[in-house]
Amino acid sequence: MKVSELVPTVRLFKHIADSTYKCWVKAAKPIWNCDTDDINHLFVAQYSTKQLKPVGPVSKATLVRRLSLLSGIWGTAIKKKLIGGENYWEGAGSDVNYVEENEDRYPHRSWEFYAPFHEDPIFLGLWYHGMRVGEFVGLLPSEIVFNAEIPYFDVQINGHRSIKPGSKRKVPIHPSFFPYIDEVEFERRKDPGKNWSEKFNKVLQLPKGEAAHSIRHRFHTILRTHEIPDPLLDRLTGHKRKSMSDRYGIWTMEHKLRWIKKVGRY
Repeated sequence: MKVSELVPTVRLFKHIADSTYKCWVKAAKPIWNCDTDDINHLFVAQYSTKQLKPVGPVSKATLVRRLSLLSGIWGTAIKKKLIGGENYWEGAGSDVNYVEENEDRYPHRSWEFYAPFHEDPIFLGLWYHGMRVGEFVGLLPSEIVFNAEIPYFDVQINGHRSIKPGSKRKVPIHPSFFPYIDEVEFERRKDPGKNWSEKFNKVLQLPKGEAAHSIRHRFHTILRTHEIPDPLLDRLTGHKRKSMSDRYGIWTMEHKLRWIKKVGRY
């Protein structure tokens, strides 16, 4: 069944005002000609990414309302057995409510801004992989996996540095980083990355504590510009998600590497 058929059919089961139905149609308009069988968690994530400013036309508040409307439409359709499967729209609003911590504090700085560190292996590791400083410089040799079809960093809790809840993950190694990987002093046991961060902030005259966040924020910006699905971005950067979409195991290493490769020197 097409979405264009589903929406008016569901209305037959709901006593709603014309104004409410117009809101339904606005929410469904971007997917009006899609087949309901094609809708899954990835589809919903891409809908959100394409609709939300600055990529799309709507604000966060509007998008959350539209996702709620679509969830209601799908819930009724499933209850009335118009369609089968899962209500993939349910809980999608919590994806939109994710905002990078301290977003206003960390400007979107370009590659040129970091010129003094263009050959610094720690900076490049952070730039290409979106990790926190402590996560990156605290990697153990066993967590740098080369003997896989796609080499990756295995970010785990280890004996000398902790990571935030939900941050365990596998991050493909960016092809441009291989020439620098042997230069990184990994396995720092005391205050991982602290000295480097202080030096970084001092050279660039950044506010205290900005180093990791500004680079990490730029990683987010680059991939959002390329319209990466938010749940995948969170898988790469180690943000814990509350929605069902984050629990859906569709992100292969090939998926991750394809997006990691979009991070360049710009």
